[in-house]
Amino acid sequence: MKKILCALFLILMFPVCVIAQEEEEELFPTVRGVIFDTDWWTDVDDAVALRVLLKEDEADVVELNGIVIDAVGPLSVVSLDRFLSHEGLDGMTIGIDKYATDYTGKPAYHTVCIKNTEQSTYLSNSDAEDCVSYYRRTLVLVPDEEQIDIICVGYPNALSRLLDSKADSISKLNGVALVKSKVRRIWMMAGNYPNGKENNFARTARSRKAGANVCLKCPVPIYFLGYNVGVGIYAGGGFQPDDLLYKILYAHGGKREAEKGRSAGGAMLTHLACIGDPEEAGYDVVRGTNRVNPVTGANTFTPSATGKHYYVKKKKPNLWYQLRLEELLH
Repeated sequence: MKKILCALFLILMFPVCVIAQEEEEELFPTVRGVIFDTDWWTDVDDAVALRVLLKEDEADVVELNGIVIDAVGPLSVVSLDRFLSHEGLDGMTIGIDKYATDYTGKPAYHTVCIKNTEQSTYLSNSDAEDCVSYYRRTLVLVPDEEQIDIICVGYPNALSRLLDSKADSISKLNGVALVKSKVRRIWMMAGNYPNGKENNFARTARSRKAGANVCLKCPVPIYFLGYNVGVGIYAGGGFQPDDLLYKILYAHGGKREAEKGRSAGGAMLTHLACIGDPEEAGYDVVRGTNRVNPVTGANTFTPSATGKHYYVKKKKPNLWYQLRLEELLH
């Protein structure tokens, strides 16, 4: 992780030096890189998902290259930065969708997170880079012979803006071409399958239009984990009261939630993405084309042998997935 952060700093501050040393030093390790796209909003499930990701990053299963916040509240960036630093990941850069302030609310866990951690890098949302340039800059750093994955446990609007982006000083490629060049696949928690409606697509006019746009334009495979997969499975509970995740869950749902955990859809999607193989992670897949109604946010999945989209179906009992998450988290 420190290797990537140093590379980002050197490229921004000393581009000539970096170019001269490209053949001598590999900017990215051989471990598969990921960008984590999160709402970090009113629900605390993304905090559990991020703990899963950081555990896998620590174990060198994946390499966290960047984080994007796709639903921005007053304390989003500061609280996320504090959480990351507290979890042992100092100096991770954060991008935000600066337009996504219409996901209203002031989550109590943001304040709790700040009160129980020390000051880190960011002091306000304005310190974070907009998601489009952040995404583009992070993807440009991926060596030509490599590709990374994007894990989206939040809303699709930041990804949608990336796909709509034009060539600029960062890259001569537009958003679609840049994603095709640098991204292997996208893992997304959104929708209800095969057909239905779920919060991450349907929450706001912004998310509904963005979901339709991502499904239509994305040039790389997308693996969807729907709402129906995580129902009845919980993750993140059972920590000691002095653990930050316990305090976050307690702030959201009281002692019961802190002990039981939160609905595990985000954590399951993140764990699946880290494993990178649905079969090994305990899922069957259905291949086809997913479409999102830009007015209602409802999704319709049409099976096809040539589609770029996949949705996963559980092969095991709920307890099997829950125990795997508990083993990883604890």
